[in-house]
Amino acid sequence: MGETSSHQLQPTWPGDLKQPISGMKSRTIVLTYAKPRIEKGTVFGEILYIDSFGNLIMNISERLLNKIAASKDESLKIVIRGEVMFLKLSSTYSEVPVGSPLIIVGSHGYLEFSVNQGSAKKLYKAKVGDLIRVQSQSHS
Repeated sequence: MGETSSHQLQPTWPGDLKQPISGMKSRTIVLTYAKPRIEKGTVFGEILYIDSFGNLIMNISERLLNKIAASKDESLKIVIRGEVMFLKLSSTYSEVPVGSPLIIVGSHGYLEFSVNQGSAKKLYKAKVGDLIRVQSQSHS
């Protein structure tokens, strides 16, 4: 029987791939994921990844979000799995009470839907591929 490894594969963001691994033959691997789209002040995206804390990482970049949001103080209409909520973009988790949902731009520059000291995955029964709608209130 062959050896097994205790290492699990961890997702790697394309921007983290800086240089080739020595000893490996060079080949190009194209990673594809659903592209978000903008329509009348609304971004339609989806969950790309769920981290170990239950945060939902979307395919919506901060740059794309800036195209629809009038200001950082503006509440955004978020629709996930039929739940509708109005949230402001947070800079830190402590800006909302414990157990409350928030949206924040994560370290990779993509929008994350989270629950302060909780799991958005569990609370909203979310899974990778679920659709997310983010709408600017100035366009509603």
